[in-house]
Amino acid sequence: MRLFVALPMPEDVQSEVSWLGNDLREGSCVPEEQVHLTLRFLGERPEHELGDLIGALSEIDLAPLELTVKGVGLFPGRGQPRVAWAGVERSEELDALQRSVDRAIERAGVPRERRKFHPHLTVARFNGTRAKTLVPWLQEHSLFGIEPFTVDEFRLYSSVLRPEGAHHRVEESFALGD
Repeated sequence: MRLFVALPMPEDVQSEVSWLGNDLREGSCVPEEQVHLTLRFLGERPEHELGDLIGALSEIDLAPLELTVKGVGLFPGRGQPRVAWAGVERSEELDALQRSVDRAIERAGVPRERRKFHPHLTVARFNGTRAKTLVPWLQEHSLFGIEPFTVDEFRLYSSVLRPEGAHHRVEESFALGD
């Protein structure tokens, strides 16, 4: 199973981020209903690990989070871009949740992630797009922002890659503040 842990976004946030993607002339926009903030990508995992992962993640006991979306950018920062994103401001609460998710996943037997956590909402994906063609979009939306909003759950998702794009399924939801 291809798995990841993420914060689902409220519908109005999904809509605004999707609008950003519709303004791009390049790439493949993320479907509105799939806009989320990935806390940890686990990759391909054996299905028998699912129960241990759910058990470990269910032990996380933190309060709901207030998030703010601000700015846009590209991954990687140099060379040919693969992803356009809307930034999510870091906070102590968000970092604490992300670290808690990491520790829970490690307890369930999944190796530590080597990449640094960079909170963002993926807007679009690219294949062969030159960075300079995206400069006008970056400039036009550099002040993009969404007022603070609250997220009161995180989820474990599975993802199936298909020619028309990824299909995400919620494997389990975990309330924040219970």
